[in-house]
Amino acid sequence: ELNEGENSIRLTAADAGGPNLDFGEITGGPAEEEVVLNAENNNISIFPNPFTGTIAIQNYKGSYEIRGISGQILAKGNMEKQLNLSYLKPGLYFINLEEKTFKIIKN
Repeated sequence: ELNEGENSIRLTAADAGGPNLDFGEITGGPAEEEVVLNAENNNISIFPNPFTGTIAIQNYKGSYEIRGISGQILAKGNMEKQLNLSYLKPGLYFINLEEKTFKIIKN
């Protein structure tokens, strides 16, 4: 989901020894420190956001999928107390918790 007003998207494809290809740029306001969802009397909380390695999801038990901005699934499984996402490169990602999607940012 994009904020109201002007939005731009930047994707960079890089090949070792080859040129970088820039297609646009993503800009926006400050990132949320915590994402909170009230659903069926559950208070789902994802933090920290932005993160550097590990995120915690409170008050949620079920499956998850981590997707990149192009939609590819990068990780999936059943939720534990924390997810180690240190292997991801810095950028914007989406986490799907059943039918809900949240934006997370890796620094």
